[in-house]
Amino acid sequence: MAPQIRNVFVNKTQLVTPHMKRVTLKGPDLSDFPSGYEGGYVRALFPKDTGDDNEQGAIKDRFLMRSYTVRNFRNAAQELDLDFVLHGDSGPASKWAETAKEGDHLSIAGPGPVKRPPPQSDWVLFAGDMTSLPAIAVNLENLSRETEGKAIILIESEEDRVDLREPPKVEVQWITDSDAKRGTETLITEFEKTDLMGSEPFVWAAGEFELMRSARKYVKRFDTLSKDSSYVSSYWKSGETDEGMKKAKAALLAADG
Repeated sequence: MAPQIRNVFVNKTQLVTPHMKRVTLKGPDLSDFPSGYEGGYVRALFPKDTGDDNEQGAIKDRFLMRSYTVRNFRNAAQELDLDFVLHGDSGPASKWAETAKEGDHLSIAGPGPVKRPPPQSDWVLFAGDMTSLPAIAVNLENLSRETEGKAIILIESEEDRVDLREPPKVEVQWITDSDAKRGTETLITEFEKTDLMGSEPFVWAAGEFELMRSARKYVKRFDTLSKDSSYVSSYWKSGETDEGMKKAKAALLAADG
């Protein structure tokens, strides 16, 4: 079944940090958008410049699709918040987000599933960069106040820190580095040396491809971690297009079995 496409418009924008812009989307097509999907994702659709005006073709043939975390959804107001990292490049999503303003139109599909720690998790470990910061923020907000653990987050500058509503016993470690490659290496080092604790731990790691590779190895070190006790994903790969990252991700998953 083809995903439902919703046509929405930009209601307002907010520069959350120097490198992250919140875009609030609104429109009648959000009237049946389900509640409780904060931390899930929608796919933003950007038309391909193919010269083909066929509106009946497959979505993947007509659009470039980029996934973004549902940061907030206000049902009564029919408002959906998406946070875009401003890369300063010419990619379709980054370019759109840089200039997005009130009244601009966007098509989205979804939402996709929410990846949160199960309720019984008593200790959590999060690792990610600015691309996964919105999802980490949502996850921290939805943890029990008794949950313990650690979140390790890579940001580009001190000004990119955001206020998080983490439980009192969850430590947040910020790593600041404007060099993405060097910063990712530091993030991986800090992640790998963290010991799991608790009787029902959960590991969540997403961001650059090398973090995904490392996290998959990390998870395999612990026999106590079941398939439902972790979420590991790649959102981007240094030096690769989104399509190139997806191919590398598929190859890694196939090799791991």
